[in-house]
Amino acid sequence: MKNLGKIVLFLLLVQYSALASVKATVDATSIEVGEMVTYSLHISGVDIQRPNIQSLCGTDVISTSSQTSIEMKNGDVSRSNILSYKFMP
Repeated sequence: MKNLGKIVLFLLLVQYSALASVKATVDATSIEVGEMVTYSLHISGVDIQRPNIQSLCGTDVISTSSQTSIEMKNGDVSRSNILSYKFMP
């Protein structure tokens, strides 16, 4: 019975992971003290929520920006967000 529960949980996780994807990038590979860095999250899926990020690497986020696109194919709606956070470590 325990195995059946694990299999059902695994199938649910696989199903929901196929509905959304997240990719994180940083605009620089190396920085020095005082340089500004942009951390970007590329989030796509059906029902996505924006994370509330106030600080990164122990420093406050200086500015944020977002870009949203909505796509409809054969009646299926998908959203894509690019969230950018600037901070100065």
